[in-house]
Amino acid sequence: MREDRRSRYDDGFRREALELIKAGAGKGVLAGRLAIPAYTARNWIRLYRSNGEAAADATIGRRRSPRRATASRTA
Repeated sequence: MREDRRSRYDDGFRREALELIKAGAGKGVLAGRLAIPAYTARNWIRLYRSNGEAAADATIGRRRSPRRATASRTA
């Protein structure tokens, strides 16, 4: 079984992903090289293309904070 790396994307891993993206790697190459899901690779490439290197460097591989719990409605 593959190791779940989602919570373990360290700075070096993110830098490697960013360098591959800057070199023109597609989602298949990125996913295969880094053993990440293709949809994650696609999202990271899209993030880089739309927001540039600084935004991608700060965001790629970081988990989003959990959504705040909303108050339940009572009738």
